[in-house]
Amino acid sequence: MVGEKIGCGQLQIVNSVIKHINRLNQKILQTTPSSNVSTTFSLLHRTC
Repeated sequence: MVGEKIGCGQLQIVNSVIKHINRLNQKILQTTPSSNVSTTFSLLHRTC
């Protein structure tokens, strides 16, 4: 899955952060979770 691509060894932290971001985005921006997850994963992939 995506965690293997990231390879930072912090998959649980990443998942909880993404869930938190998605909740905020749904409340504030009313955007779709799938696009938020894709954006977040691509940013994390670049960071690692």
